[in-house]
Amino acid sequence: VINLIQHNTVSGIHSKNLFSWNSMMLQLTDGYYVEYVHIKTNSATVKVGDKVKVGQVLCLSGDVGFCPEPHLHIQMHMSRKDDAPTIKFAFRDEKGNSYFPVAGEMYTQKGRI
Repeated sequence: VINLIQHNTVSGIHSKNLFSWNSMMLQLTDGYYVEYVHIKTNSATVKVGDKVKVGQVLCLSGDVGFCPEPHLHIQMHMSRKDDAPTIKFAFRDEKGNSYFPVAGEMYTQKGRI
């Protein structure tokens, strides 16, 4: 865990909520970065400097920031620069099968709902 913001409490689709989200950033062993955005206020189970494992609960999904309802925004980057482009990545379901998420769809640990 290289960055953690979890104190924000604003929610809803209003311009004042832009850039007021809670987030967590991890640096992976392959050098890539993963960011979790809109996490629930003070829900992180880890702290900056912690190493995490596959399947570990890191935080709870929330609706903090410019956000109409609870959801988790996940993105991967090649660097931690603010303007780093996102890159495509795959998830694994509970059986170990890989899949690429589709925007607008909902998923659980079993895969697409």
